[in-house]
Amino acid sequence: MKKKYYCYLLVSKRCPGHTYIGYTTDPDRRLAQHNGKVQGGAKYTKRYRPWKRKILVSGFKSSHDALMFEWAWKHPSKTRFLKGKKDRISYSNKNNRSSWTWDKRQSGVVQIIAICLVICFS
Repeated sequence: MKKKYYCYLLVSKRCPGHTYIGYTTDPDRRLAQHNGKVQGGAKYTKRYRPWKRKILVSGFKSSHDALMFEWAWKHPSKTRFLKGKKDRISYSNKNNRSSWTWDKRQSGVVQIIAICLVICFS
């Protein structure tokens, strides 16, 4: 059976402003790892537990494609997929914390969804 590859967006239940974007072949196991139910998970996510999955993107042909998408999703101001669309995105790097916004009237999760859709359909 062919392996499936996924990219996902997690939102902290404890601190809703904190998000995490990742890549996996098993989304349920990976969420359990981030929440500390299974050994493993990213160090960053330990501090903001528990997490809930907001977006799960699938349909990648290879792990390389999924990892490229994950990188573009994490770095929208640097990705070639958003060339010509960057005028809609503002980017800042204050106190060594990179941030970007799509539209100031939208919440952070909605902004992430908007960038995800632009990357998917451009």
